[in-house]
Amino acid sequence: MPKLLPSPPSIPLTQPEADREALSRIRRENPPYMRVVVEREGLDRARALAEAKRKVFPNLIVIGMGGSILGTEAITEFIRPSKSLYFLDNPEEARLKQARKLVKKGTWGVLAISKSGTTLETMTMLSLLWEPLKATHGERAGEFVVMLTASPDSPLGKWAAKEKAAVLPMPADLSGRFSAFSTVGTFPLLFAGYDVDALLEGAKEGFDLLEAPLGKNPITAAAQVLLGRPFSPLVLFVYGSHLRTLGRWFQQLWAESLGKDGKFGQLPFVAVGTADQHSILQMLIDVPQSAVVWVWAGPEGKRIVPDLGPFGSGTRGIPLSSYLKAACQGVFEALGERGADRLFLGFDRKNAFSAGESLAMLMILTHFTSLRLGVSTFDQPGVELAKKITVGKLQEEGQLR
Repeated sequence: MPKLLPSPPSIPLTQPEADREALSRIRRENPPYMRVVVEREGLDRARALAEAKRKVFPNLIVIGMGGSILGTEAITEFIRPSKSLYFLDNPEEARLKQARKLVKKGTWGVLAISKSGTTLETMTMLSLLWEPLKATHGERAGEFVVMLTASPDSPLGKWAAKEKAAVLPMPADLSGRFSAFSTVGTFPLLFAGYDVDALLEGAKEGFDLLEAPLGKNPITAAAQVLLGRPFSPLVLFVYGSHLRTLGRWFQQLWAESLGKDGKFGQLPFVAVGTADQHSILQMLIDVPQSAVVWVWAGPEGKRIVPDLGPFGSGTRGIPLSSYLKAACQGVFEALGERGADRLFLGFDRKNAFSAGESLAMLMILTHFTSLRLGVSTFDQPGVELAKKITVGKLQEEGQLR
């Protein structure tokens, strides 16, 4: 299990009864993101489809927006990046040009993810890949597409049926940003050969934190610190490139689940150590009220040792992993000396089980915090408002019917 500092017993809880009730409520309600793990919902179907599609194409372009793609990408980067997966989460020209080139090779399929089946960005990206798919595979092009949706009667669902593309369901009651353990994540992970069974076992272990005593529970301890600064930015200072996308996933999870009703404005953003020690660290240390800082540290990697002798240091240097470890500890301790509000999360392993544990822990933390705040966990009315205005403007300009 990831290690939290300061240790939970050292963080006094101001409302233990409210904390106890929030943990109990999550257990009672068995939310969809937990149910899909316990019941292995859709897993057999995802496994069978992944095995079938690997016989048609060995590589997969994954199209999605926000939570429908970030969780899966975070898991792959946490364990090991996959050369057989290419993630598209933004309708930008450079990335789409590259994806079109991959499709023309004839060895890449496409997974399009849209819970509603109406996501405009997903439609846009899929349409730009469908043309080279048709040109490359002709009447068989539909065999190279998998549509993952909770709405088979939606425009994308109907299109998939018309083109004889496989349609894989996702639970209709599951929020996209909490969907990494559902078919949204398990299908592409199974396709690329990741150990999904270990991932889900790790998630179950993470959910067991709901049973941990209050005084030893990292969920209640972390929430106590974070709730203490409801309108300060939250800097996720990650040490290890494999944690960067995990930070981006949590950034969405935290902001979209909690930023509602004017109650909580703790805007999260990801900083990368040591690079951003040379951009924002000065302010964080010398102006400790500027933000809450949460340092994330990955396990030590291979012992790559640079030779600094040619630069007059008189030493072969230290392992890169040791330098990163010392740097993140130095930042955490310096913040403490200046009285900053800070947390530390240490990830001890880079495998599927640990990835499951870690994402489950962060899901529980977010859900728990939303209950303590009294906001709705799983909707995003602000995002929907912006989408509505965007569609309206495109319709006014005659670019969208």
